[in-house]
Amino acid sequence: MLKDIAQQFFGYGYYEEYTEYRSVRNPANAAKPFQFGPMLVCDRNVFLLVIDSELSIISTLLQNFTAAFPKYCHRTLIPIFMSAIIQPDQVSYLTEQGIYAVALDEETMELLNFDELQGR
Repeated sequence: MLKDIAQQFFGYGYYEEYTEYRSVRNPANAAKPFQFGPMLVCDRNVFLLVIDSELSIISTLLQNFTAAFPKYCHRTLIPIFMSAIIQPDQVSYLTEQGIYAVALDEETMELLNFDELQGR
């Protein structure tokens, strides 16, 4: 799914690394590793997919990403939130946070705030 989003909306057909799930050591608390969903590493960008998560934890997840993957600090992080149902107020919140919102159903995938976030 993340590969499709990167190619369809951002034009990335080539990538260096793809993982479905990753647990990374937390330097501040070894007993609580950082947990990340699908991630796609491209030449200039890192796409991170957050699926059906609470919106309130996304900013923490993004902060954890920076701590967990310092080797990607020179690349642009492109966070993408995906859910079957995304309310308009949620899209507004995600847009304010610089997070792409993808609504998904059985046959289609729609990036709801692509135009608003392009050029930021």
